Amino acid sequence: MKCSMCDSKKKLEFQVKNVKYESSGLDNVVIHKAKVYHCDNCGEEYIQYGNLDAIDSAIVEALLKKDDSLTGKEIRFLRTYKGYFGRAFAKRLDVSPEHLYRMEAKNKPVSEKFDRLVRLAYLSLPTDYNYDDIQDMLEGKKEMITFKRINLFPKGDHYSIQFA
Repeated sequence: MKCSMCDSKKKLEFQVKNVKYESSGLDNVVIHKAKVYHCDNCGEEYIQYGNLDAIDSAIVEALLKKDDSLTGKEIRFLRTYKGYFGRAFAKRLDVSPEHLYRMEAKNKPVSEKFDRLVRLAYLSLPTDYNYDDIQDMLEGKKEMITFKRINLFPKGDHYSIQFA
């Protein structure tokens, strides 16, 4: 790999590191064993996370199964993962766009009622989950999970999740 920011012809070296997955918009997601390339000439860094679809899918699953209320950033992640603009998702929730934006911007746990509304709206969109998965997520028949951080570990062509 060569640097696309400068004229350096030198091949970029990489280190394997644990890296915060900042583009998810979430503060608590760390990708383990990501390749981080560094250009000695201009200082540019390139991060190779791996299969982003698999990572994002694992994050969605973790968010839908978590026991605590969703935070604003987590709601924004779920919304954007499904490809919804704020206005369209607010309409689906039957709330004003301003209300949804306030909830997403605060990044504090939302009320239990609003949390349930978001999860129901999200799960009513086309999904890969089957009916039993949805029932478990909504009725609390799931394993108790409390976490402050989601760690994703590469396992072949998929990722395993560790809750910390």
